[in-house]
Amino acid sequence: MTLIVNGGEAGSNGTAVTAGNSGGGGDTAFSSRSIGTGAALTFDNAVKAHGSLSYKLALASGTATFVTWLVSATQIAVRVDVYFDTLPGAIIRFLDIRHSTGTIVRLQTNASNQFQIQEGGTGTPIRYTSGAFSAARHYRWEVVISTIAAGTGAYKADYYDGDSLTSNGGVNITAGQLGTAAIASLNVGSFASSTATSTMHVDDMGYVVGQTIYIGPVLTQIVKSLQALRNVRATVTKSRQFLRNVVNSAITKQVTFLRNVVNSGAPIYDDSRYMYDDAITYNGVTVAVVTKSRTFVRNVAGRVTKTLTFRRTVAVAPSAADIPALILASDVIDSVSAGCELVDANLNVLADISADLLGGTVSRDCATAIQGDCHIQLSNQLAWGSSLVRLFMTLSAQGLSYRWNVGVFSLTTPTQPLGEAPVTYDVQGYDRVSLLNRQIADGYSVAAGTAYLTAVRAVITAAGLSTATTLFDGTSQTLTLPAAMVWPMVTTGAQTTWLDVVNQLLAAINYRPIWADANGYFRSEPFVDPALQSPTYTFDADVNHSIGITNRTLTRDLWAAPNTWIFVQSTRVSGAAAPGVGDGVFVVTNPSNGPSSIAGRGGLAYPQTFQIAAADQATLVELGNAQVAGDLRDSATLAVTTAPYPGAGHYDVFVYRDADLDAIAWQVQATAWRLDLAGADMTWTWRKIGTVS
Repeated sequence: MTLIVNGGEAGSNGTAVTAGNSGGGGDTAFSSRSIGTGAALTFDNAVKAHGSLSYKLALASGTATFVTWLVSATQIAVRVDVYFDTLPGAIIRFLDIRHSTGTIVRLQTNASNQFQIQEGGTGTPIRYTSGAFSAARHYRWEVVISTIAAGTGAYKADYYDGDSLTSNGGVNITAGQLGTAAIASLNVGSFASSTATSTMHVDDMGYVVGQTIYIGPVLTQIVKSLQALRNVRATVTKSRQFLRNVVNSAITKQVTFLRNVVNSGAPIYDDSRYMYDDAITYNGVTVAVVTKSRTFVRNVAGRVTKTLTFRRTVAVAPSAADIPALILASDVIDSVSAGCELVDANLNVLADISADLLGGTVSRDCATAIQGDCHIQLSNQLAWGSSLVRLFMTLSAQGLSYRWNVGVFSLTTPTQPLGEAPVTYDVQGYDRVSLLNRQIADGYSVAAGTAYLTAVRAVITAAGLSTATTLFDGTSQTLTLPAAMVWPMVTTGAQTTWLDVVNQLLAAINYRPIWADANGYFRSEPFVDPALQSPTYTFDADVNHSIGITNRTLTRDLWAAPNTWIFVQSTRVSGAAAPGVGDGVFVVTNPSNGPSSIAGRGGLAYPQTFQIAAADQATLVELGNAQVAGDLRDSATLAVTTAPYPGAGHYDVFVYRDADLDAIAWQVQATAWRLDLAGADMTWTWRKIGTVS
């Protein structure tokens, strides 16, 4: 499989693009290009994702301007970087994957400046709509089509900020309306007539026929050799000459073979195990591929005495997506460093102030309303109370480095140090969810029939924040309020906040409370039983490893566990009957399952009632079953100390192996953690959610 790319590097700034001048160097020329009346398509050096140039499209209303690659495939991976100089406010099909007569899958903007994924088959269903995107920002889209079929087509698509490895949103569809015709062309730009008159740039275009995983970002750094991982520079340790004989003892060919090992160390693979086109992997990452395999027969006087097979291997540089896994799999972390960026309300970087960061910690308690906080020391004064900072940590191992963002925080006002030179400001910060935790002055309401996720975005806007920084899962985007929800002005007691309103709306459709990710984006998604989630990492207390376990303590507590659950729908359609079992009420009992059951607690029922603003009875049942599943799990919790793991996120699921604990590995969910930016040990709280065979 071959990666075909084009990043506009073959042209010169300001030159009009033709199919002929679009190729050269490492860029594969386009099959054709189309420029609408009044529009322009040129090479441009002002905006580029990588390299020196990109393609600039100055659009004209009622026209289409795009480039095309002709292909023939039933499986394909496609990548494109798209950048809108200003918000278009119109439909632009910026990637259209087509068969000979129509769309298979296309990516487009809409009039509300949101990204959409639309299929071209029966009904042309829109499978995904993002939150509003931002102007002047690079977005990398990755698409894979793995099965062409009508009604059962399979594809996935995600978009990312630039070279980030964290998806902002997307889909994984296995029942797509893709038709039955093979892929015939890839069209990038503004395909089909659009009313847009804005300017946009495209860059880093690429595709691989037959590939069913994402291509990943462009790797711009020179990656150094990893001892015992990659055969980049090899040392010849043995040379042998073999004589190939065909007729009796006549020598017809003499061939010399050289045996290589990596950097004079131990070989990372045994050549005899691999044949042509085999991939050689290490910790799940492909590090080499067998590119040639030949067998020679050694004859003496017409008698075959030995058959020898030799194979040539070529090292594969890790992709940007592979680097974190390789670093975390290393035996030793060479260095740990931390940094700090000042960002604006849309999360754009204003300045790197890493030189002012003296140290600190980042913490997360996933079960609290405001999950993330930081406690840092700075040497310079900022606009306390309004400044936003993004903290990050970089790990280096065996020549590779990778940066993990660990959160964006609103900083509070520190105490003023007096008589200290130089001054050190000891600052507390809270993640961006805290910006929603402000009182609503005049009350708030959402009308019946409003889509829940639309209502949530409207609340965020009303709170004075940008919806361009929201990344909500679109699974329930069509669910609407059965009745109006009202939060009246409160004059005494607890005050209603924007955060209260957001989380009550999300809870009604079985979504997690809103949270902020490592990049600062607001997120929420449907609750999924964590036992069904795929683990993202394996911690092993029995192995000496760079992210090793240093301490752990086990706790089990059954005292607070209920064995009877009563769930009541707190929002009912106006005029509906009083709630009852099956219509507004859902009851679950646990008569005998485990030590917290009615039988297990001496025949005593321990009921608990939950008032839930569920959209309907089905959602009430979903929410109830999720609560019951969590309460019925093994009550085991672990307090664990490890080396720094900067990839920690929100309710992560891991595999945990510990021979002192259990012969079978546990599946655990991280509910809280604390990361020291100086690289000291990290503390966690994990709860058991299952076992792994």
